[in-house]
Amino acid sequence: MYMKGKPVKFGYKLWILSFFDGYPFYIIPYQAAQKENGSEDSSERLNKDMKSKKEKKTLSQTVVENLLSVVEIPAKHKIYMDNFFTSYDLFVSLRVKHFFATGTVRENRMAKCPLKSSKTLGKMDRGTSDRKFDTKKEIAAVRWNDNPVVSLITNFEDTRCFTKVERRMKDGKQKVDVPSCVVSYNKYNGDDLFDNHMETYFSSIQGKKWYWPLFVNAFETSLVAAWKLPKFFAP
Repeated sequence: MYMKGKPVKFGYKLWILSFFDGYPFYIIPYQAAQKENGSEDSSERLNKDMKSKKEKKTLSQTVVENLLSVVEIPAKHKIYMDNFFTSYDLFVSLRVKHFFATGTVRENRMAKCPLKSSKTLGKMDRGTSDRKFDTKKEIAAVRWNDNPVVSLITNFEDTRCFTKVERRMKDGKQKVDVPSCVVSYNKYNGDDLFDNHMETYFSSIQGKKWYWPLFVNAFETSLVAAWKLPKFFAP
């Protein structure tokens, strides 16, 4: 498929659910077409859902719900995601299903939340933030002035809690306020850690078959998983 803004424009896309330490828990390949008959695996169900006109769900919402379908006890997990997936409607749906979720979010996916605009907040002191809470759906939103301005929504974290982080300013390094949900988001972003491991242990195995990149990716993923797995049982 074509991937705009990526160094390699054409390739295969894999949706990944990983633990905070980068262990790949569940992977679904994105397919442009799917079978009409026969048994359906998770990737086929995903593509069927994406193409269904009856479902008024975005691609990102469908992907997240399919990835989380393998989680048996939602209340025992906290889900973190980037702004490609995050939306107000998704987080409302996840809260109904008892999933705790936090994610960075694009301004057009916040259900017209009356936060100060990124432009306005960007002119204020670094570390300044604005927050709102939907008492009916129990969804909190916060916008924090860093470089650049960051917007997040959450269905379980308290956006009134702050800590301090060090930032470079014109007068040297200074400590500024940061919402605790931003800190936890940066701490538990396991997908970035998984990608970093994949690049670190890159295999230069070459092949000309169309399926070869998928095979090599599966091999590298297995290496990362095998390296991570013993850490769960280490004393």
